[in-house]
Amino acid sequence: MSQPLVHVFSSWILTIILNKTFDGIILMTVNFTIEDLKTSECTILEQGINPTEFKDNQLPTDSHLIEYMIGGDSFVDVVRAHKKADIFDIYYDKISAIGKIISIKAGFGRVKPSLYGYTARLDS
Repeated sequence: MSQPLVHVFSSWILTIILNKTFDGIILMTVNFTIEDLKTSECTILEQGINPTEFKDNQLPTDSHLIEYMIGGDSFVDVVRAHKKADIFDIYYDKISAIGKIISIKAGFGRVKPSLYGYTARLDS
């Protein structure tokens, strides 16, 4: 894994992690701190996905795909939230100085949100 690049914009410190992915292509995804996620209404399920190979059958129905652009490269993340505005807020705060949000799409996932992550208890 490559060393993280740190960019300072006014009072924000934005960290971009470099990840090796398909065929040695390096993709950048936004790194959210624990504090960012605690103050938001979002859960980042997966970052830097390939939308054509995306399988949503195990995800909750409140999953969204957010597509954003940083430095001419497009990225897609899977985020869980009740409202698209919550997703927009956390991503806009992170990437507005270096990129842009292209789209936020809903309608993904096949699992009822209250049952997502539920494991049945087996009685012996």
